[in-house]
Amino acid sequence: MKRILRNSLELLMLATIAITQPIFDMYGKNLPIFAAAKVSKYEIAFFIFLVAVVPTVVAVVIENIIFAINKRAGQIVHRILLSLFGFLFGLALLRQIGVSLDVITYALALGISGLIVMGLIRSSLVKAFATYLSALAPLLTVMFVIQIQPVLTGSNSKLPPVVASASAPPVVLIIFDESPLFALLDADGNINSTRFPGFSKLASLATWHRNATAVSQQTFQAVPAIFTSNIPKIGDLPFLSDHPNNIFTMLQKTYPINGYESVTSLCPRNVCASAYPTDLERLYLPRLKSFLSDALVVYGHRVLPEKTRSQLPSVGQSWGGFAKSDTTTVVEGADEPANAKFDLTREGGPFFQFRMMNEAVDRMVSAKTPTATVMHLTMPHRPWFMSPSLQQYHGPTFLGDLNPSVGDRPKDYFQRYLYQLAAVDSMVNNLITRMQNAGLWDKTLVMVTADHGISFEPGLMQRATDFTNAGQVTDLFTIPMFVKMPHQAAGKIDDCAVTNLDLLPTV
Repeated sequence: MKRILRNSLELLMLATIAITQPIFDMYGKNLPIFAAAKVSKYEIAFFIFLVAVVPTVVAVVIENIIFAINKRAGQIVHRILLSLFGFLFGLALLRQIGVSLDVITYALALGISGLIVMGLIRSSLVKAFATYLSALAPLLTVMFVIQIQPVLTGSNSKLPPVVASASAPPVVLIIFDESPLFALLDADGNINSTRFPGFSKLASLATWHRNATAVSQQTFQAVPAIFTSNIPKIGDLPFLSDHPNNIFTMLQKTYPINGYESVTSLCPRNVCASAYPTDLERLYLPRLKSFLSDALVVYGHRVLPEKTRSQLPSVGQSWGGFAKSDTTTVVEGADEPANAKFDLTREGGPFFQFRMMNEAVDRMVSAKTPTATVMHLTMPHRPWFMSPSLQQYHGPTFLGDLNPSVGDRPKDYFQRYLYQLAAVDSMVNNLITRMQNAGLWDKTLVMVTADHGISFEPGLMQRATDFTNAGQVTDLFTIPMFVKMPHQAAGKIDDCAVTNLDLLPTV
C-alpha cells in the first residue's frame, strides 16, 4: 500500500505539471473560449475532471495491473510512465522559455525526463519533494474553478417574458467582425456599388457615418463595449457578470430579444434562448467531444516545438472550432433535430454565421410584435473560404497572421478577404430585402457596424497595431457604421466623429 501511494503521488505530481497546469493556464487566460463554445456547466465539470484527474488515474491503474501480474514489469512500467510525463513537462518548459528548434527541443526534453526519473529513483530528497508537490493538483483545480467563475455563474433573467407594444419601433443591430471601412470603398472613397451592392443599397437608405471608429482591436473587448457603450477596461471579461447593464438587459424590458453572440456572453441565456440550443443545462456529448478535441489542439500548441506545432490546426483565427473546418453547406427547408444546428456551433465558421443570420431574420419577420434583433457575427473574419455566391472554395484555411512582404501573396490575401466580404454583402442585401418584403424596413431602427478592422499592409501583422503607422491604425480602427432611423426617407452621409459606442445611446 505504501508503494502504491508513493508511486501514485509521483505520477500525480508529474501529470499536474506536464498536463493539468499548461491546459488550465491557457484556458484560464482565455475565458472567451468558453463563451464561444457555449458549453454547459456539466461539460466544464467533465473537462476539469478529465484534465486534472484522468491522466493520473489511467497511469495508476495501468501500473498496478502490470504490478499485480509481475512486480519487475510493474517497476519498469512505472518508470516508463514517469518518463512520459517528464518528457511532456520538458516540452512545456522548453516551449515556455522559447526553445523552438524541434531536434534540440526533443533532445532536451528527453534529457529533462531522464533527470526527473533518475532523481525520483535515487534521491530520497527528490521523492519527498515530489510528494509535497503533488498537492499542486487540488490547488490548481481550485484556483482554476475560481478563475472561471464568470463562466460558471452565467445567469438567467428574472423578468417575465415581454410583449412589445405594437407602436414600438423594431430594433436591429448587426455587428460584423474584422471588417474595415477601406475594403468597401472604390477609388473615389464611395461604397463600391459594383462589388458590394448590398452595402451600397444600405448607404442609400441609411446615414453612413463615414468617420466612425472602433475602440478596440480585440473582439472580447470591442463587442462588450458596443453592447454597453463603455470604454473597455483592462481585465474586463465578456460575460454578463462583468457587464450586467447592456443592450440585452436594457431592451428585454421593452422587447422580446432576438439575439446571438458568437464569442461573448452578455445576454441572459433565457433571454437569448431562441438563438441557442435547448440543452445548455445538461451534458451534450457531441458538443463535449468537439470541445475536448479543441483542448487537445490547444495543448499541442502549448507544449510542442515550432515545426511540429505548424502541422496542427491554427488556434489564432478564432475562439473555437480548431479541430475541424467549416465544410457546411446551407440547406433550406430541411427538418432537423432540435439540437442539430449546434453540431456546427463549434466550427463557428462563415457558413454557420450565415445560418445564424438567416434564422434571426426568420424569427424577426415572423414575429407578431416588434423585436430587438442584436447580433455579433464573426464574418468576414478569418478563415476565408466563402465565395460571393455563398459556396465554399478549397484553399489553405490558415494563411498566417503576418502579411507577406513581397510578391503577389499580399494581394492574394486581400482577394480572399474580399470574396468573403462579398458574401457578407449578400447577407446585408438579404436582410434589407426581406425586411422590405415583410413591411418592417421603414419603421425599424437598423444599425450595421463592425467591432474592428484588419490590415493588409505588406510585412505587418494583420491585427497587431503599430501606432507609429497611420495607415495600419486607420485599417484597424476605421469601420463601417450605418444607422437607419425609423421612417428615414433617404440616405445621407454624416462626417461627424463618432465611435461604435454611440450605438446603444442611439437606441
